[in-house]
Amino acid sequence: MVAKAEQLDTSLRLFGPTGEAARHIPITVQEFNILEKGPTHITEYGVCVHDYTMSPCEKYRDCLNCSEQVCIKGDKERLKRIKLRLLKVEKQFEASETAIKDGFAGADRWHEYHKNTLNHLRELVLILENPDIPDGSQIKLSNNKSFSILNRAVNAELSAPDNIDLKEKNLLENTAKLLGGGLG
Repeated sequence: MVAKAEQLDTSLRLFGPTGEAARHIPITVQEFNILEKGPTHITEYGVCVHDYTMSPCEKYRDCLNCSEQVCIKGDKERLKRIKLRLLKVEKQFEASETAIKDGFAGADRWHEYHKNTLNHLRELVLILENPDIPDGSQIKLSNNKSFSILNRAVNAELSAPDNIDLKEKNLLENTAKLLGGGLG
């Protein structure tokens, strides 16, 4: 997603001028504090790069489903936490399937959410355990299935083409691409 964003606007640098993280893990607090970065904060799974000066968090601590969550390959403690979360989500997914069979209202929504989370976590674990990816690599997954107020607003505007001119439509389409795909 970072590469896509930087291709759309060549002046855009989402991870600073170099776009690279140090290749050693773990780093000290002092090393972290001198990294060139925008607004970030540490989560239990990695680093959040959401800019809170622009808007509040739309995920409310659903970090692993957020496209602004950056995991660092080689951080064994955080990988362990991600795997524990995966085990919990697998159990919740099974419970949601049972709830659907039992006819509970709204169970289909929870099933869809847990299915997407499960797929997202499995993909993340595969990447973080891949020996071909060097330690220190920044892993930032997109999540087209994730709810976003901004994505909903952009898609609503794109769904009403009579209300927008061509220039605005192109801007909205580029914004939709940055947010993970556009109309779906």
